[in-house]
Amino acid sequence: MSTVIIMVAMNDLAWRVSQSSQLAVLLEVSAPKPGNVNRGVGFSDIDYRHFLASATLIGKGIHHAASQGVLLSSGVIEPQEVQLGRLILETTTNVFTDGNRHNTILGTILLHVPLAAAMAASISDSGTLVVSLAEKYLGDIINSTTVEDTVSFYRALHLVNPRGDRHKTLESWTKQHSRYDLENPDVYENIQADKMRLGHLFQISARVDRICREWTEQYHSTFFETLPFLRERMHGLSTAEEAIVDTFIWRLSLEPDSHIIKRAGMEAALDVQRSATQILHEELKSIDQIQHLDRMLRARGNLLNPGTTADLVSAAVFVRLLELEYVK
Repeated sequence: MSTVIIMVAMNDLAWRVSQSSQLAVLLEVSAPKPGNVNRGVGFSDIDYRHFLASATLIGKGIHHAASQGVLLSSGVIEPQEVQLGRLILETTTNVFTDGNRHNTILGTILLHVPLAAAMAASISDSGTLVVSLAEKYLGDIINSTTVEDTVSFYRALHLVNPRGDRHKTLESWTKQHSRYDLENPDVYENIQADKMRLGHLFQISARVDRICREWTEQYHSTFFETLPFLRERMHGLSTAEEAIVDTFIWRLSLEPDSHIIKRAGMEAALDVQRSATQILHEELKSIDQIQHLDRMLRARGNLLNPGTTADLVSAAVFVRLLELEYVK
């Protein structure tokens, strides 16, 4: 097979992965999930249009991540050469332009970038999406990150400047976490002095951040918990919306949402978890129950926005879309 044919096939796969990521963002934000922005309702500082912009602008970075995954599976580059941190910075820079200065999908970027590389590697390697193989590639990529990846990751964070001070009052927040706090003026010096690799940083942060834990566990929850639940309900675009709402409420019942913890505290997050659990325990979930939960979550502006749960669902939708295309 000629080099030209290989490059064309690689580019086609990378675009398919990129398009699936964009579609996952659009489907997830469009579904009327309680407490989140959707096509019918937003918040005072952010609305549906900002997510549409982000879904469009994420494409180039995800394409690059998927291309790196194909190169990895072909043996052209090693896992550390995937450069996760640079990919995250590139994608974040593309999304947070002068015309779109809203923190809409940072968590989604952090989940989709490694997934794009790993799933593209799996499809390139085997001709289909093999979840166990994608999980292996994820482990290889994350465990091979470098100090330079960490520096690039922090540059991405400083572009967005995410807020959330409540988690710093929890017992799980330690002096070590403060050493790598985004607001620490010495954070870059600390990273270099400690030779802090990005994968190791996420291991340290897993106790205080759910997305970091997903990285550390090589997306086990996404692949073997959320995806199977979603798979039973989402058989194509016609069933996507209801499947996403059902999966979101189920996911919200499993654990306190870490975005709510950061914004409103653990007790508020536990109250939301209990409310979602109560809906699940009803024999028939009604629209009235879901709307009641939605009103409860919006009563305090966007403090009770279950953003992390939405990001985790988005990751599963991303995988499911590629499953529908590549697993027959």
